[in-house]
Amino acid sequence: MEKIGIVGLGLIGTSIAKALKGKYDVVGVDNDKDAVGYCLENGIISDCGLGSLRGSSVVFLAVPVSAVERTARQVHIVVGDDTVITDTASVKNCFSGMPPRFVGGHPMAGTEQSGCRASMDTLFENAFYILTGDKDGEDTKKVAEVISEMGALAVYMSAEEHDEIISSISHLPHMVAYTLVNTALKAKDNCGELASGGFLDTTRIASSSPDFWLGVVRANKDNVLKAMDEFAAEFAKLREYIADNNGVRARGYFSDGKRRRDKLMSARRFRAEYELYVPVRDEVGAVGKIASLLGDVGADLKSIRIDNSREGTGGALRLGFKRLGDYDKAQKALKENGYL
Repeated sequence: MEKIGIVGLGLIGTSIAKALKGKYDVVGVDNDKDAVGYCLENGIISDCGLGSLRGSSVVFLAVPVSAVERTARQVHIVVGDDTVITDTASVKNCFSGMPPRFVGGHPMAGTEQSGCRASMDTLFENAFYILTGDKDGEDTKKVAEVISEMGALAVYMSAEEHDEIISSISHLPHMVAYTLVNTALKAKDNCGELASGGFLDTTRIASSSPDFWLGVVRANKDNVLKAMDEFAAEFAKLREYIADNNGVRARGYFSDGKRRRDKLMSARRFRAEYELYVPVRDEVGAVGKIASLLGDVGADLKSIRIDNSREGTGGALRLGFKRLGDYDKAQKALKENGYL
C-alpha cells in the first residue's frame, strides 16, 4: 500500500491516521511514547520512528506552529525530495526556508479537547481543508488527493489571505471566548453554576490548549491584533447605543447580526454537521418520540444533545446530521408534525 507519514500523534495527527487507516499504510512519529503506544496497540499506525517515514508519498506535520519549520527540515533529511511534506498549522505566512516540496495545509476542524485519545476518524468529514500551495502543482494535487480520502474538502488560497481570514473567523473567537470566561466567571461567586446553553456554547473553545493558542497569536500577531481592534470598535459602538438608550440603533445592530448569521448558515453548502434545534417539553418520552419520527423518515442522526436552558427559547433538543439530505428530511418531518 502507498505509505503516508504523520509527525505528531495528538488530536489532529491521530485523527488523520484514523481517517486514512485501511486506505494507506500509515506510519507515525511522536516524542510522546504513550501516544505512539496507543496508536500501535490500536492498529492506527503500522510503524513508528523517523526512519519509518522513508518511502512515504506524503508526510503530515501535525505539530505546533512554532515547531513546523524545524520539523520540516528534520523530516526532509530523512525522506529527501521524493516525499511531499505538508503541515496542519493554523498560521501559514510565517515560514521560511522550507523544503522544496512543502505544501501548506490547514484543516478547519478540531475540538476543544487534545491528545490522541480525543481523536476521531470522522473529524474531517465535510470539513474545509485549506491548501496554500500552487493549486495546479503536482504536489498540491497529491495532498488534495489524500485529504479527500479523509472526507475533507480542499480550498485554495495564498498564505497571506489565509492568515488574514482565519484571524477573524478562528483566532478572534478564541480570544473573545477566553475574555468572556475571565470576565463573567470572576464577576460573582458561583455565577458559573447558572451558566446555560448560550454561555456554554459561546465559551466552549476556551477549553482549548493555552500553549497552542500562545503559539498561534505569536505567529499571526499583526492579523490577530487587527481583528481584536475591529472587534473592540464594534463592541464600543454597541455599548454607546445602550448607554444612550438608543433602542432603534441597538435593535438595528441586533437585527444586522441576526441577518448575517442566518445568511451564513443558509449559505454554507458544506459543513461537518448540519444542526437543528427542536423545542421540547420536559416530559417522559419526548426525546424518544422525535428519535422515532426521524427513524421513520430515514433521517440518519449523527449526534443528539439536550440543552436544558436556551435563552429566549426554553429547553431544546440539538440534532446533528452528517448529510444535508438527512437534515432536509428531518426538518420537513418535524415541521409536518408540529415540532418546528
